[in-house]
Amino acid sequence: MQAADALQTLLADLDVNLVQLWQGANQALDSSNVDRSRHFLISLRELFTHILDQLAPGEQVRAWTASPEHFDKGRPTRKARLLFICRDINYGPFSTFVQKDIESVLEFWEILNRAHQVAIPFTQRQLVAFKIRMEGALRLLLVIWRLGK
Repeated sequence: MQAADALQTLLADLDVNLVQLWQGANQALDSSNVDRSRHFLISLRELFTHILDQLAPGEQVRAWTASPEHFDKGRPTRKARLLFICRDINYGPFSTFVQKDIESVLEFWEILNRAHQVAIPFTQRQLVAFKIRMEGALRLLLVIWRLGK
């Protein structure tokens, strides 16, 4: 099974509607649309947001932590949601990896927010690299979630 197929299977297991966002991102990236970079980033941003919200619902994150740094305006931060998803693997020698990986995933968010800019400064190669890395991050989060079910 290829990585893209594995991700689609994991997405469908969580919510079949999420597959459309992943497919839309891929179609945007492969299109000749002059605004394809924005469409690609927006689809991935929505996919990432929905996955975080479903794997780490606010009420479950609140039950897990009361640390003020995990909340902004009463809502769990992305970092808190990621830490919540990874809570069962975030210990011992693996915790350094988890912390660095979460920092990396949070950098994704900064790139995804570039969709708000008029000019998207990324090359096709950079976007393809971003897609591959995002795919790996999403697969990791979804597998961790699935193992904890």
